[in-house]
Amino acid sequence: MRAVAGAQSPFDKAIWELTAGEDVLLASPYINLDYLESILADTASWRVLTDMEA
Repeated sequence: MRAVAGAQSPFDKAIWELTAGEDVLLASPYINLDYLESILADTASWRVLTDMEA
């Protein structure tokens, strides 16, 4: 299982299981870049709507 800074919560596990190999459309006003990369690592394709600053 993927982990971000040691995190392995049930929420993280569910997100990773739901997005693996899928087309993902993600809308989140606040998301950490490392966490975003971990979610999208195994997706088929993705689009993100956010207010994230690099």
